[in-house]
Amino acid sequence: MKASLPSPHLTRLSSKGQFIIPKRLRHYIGLKYGDYVILDVRGGQLTIVKQRQGISEKTAGSLAGCLQQGTRGSRKKGRQ
Repeated sequence: MKASLPSPHLTRLSSKGQFIIPKRLRHYIGLKYGDYVILDVRGGQLTIVKQRQGISEKTAGSLAGCLQQGTRGSRKKGRQ
């Protein structure tokens, strides 16, 4: 059984564009070192979803490209 839903947390974006997902939130959704996540933006909100096991890095990259195209239009030429 999962712990109670964690309350919102404030975190700060680093100069490298990185931020820390607090331990309590990582534990709640079962994130571990090396896990893949899917980032999606809709309605001005960022959603982070743990990637299901069994999907390769290549497939995850293709999925990310599809999500990017679906939410921002086509990719810029030369970016992959």
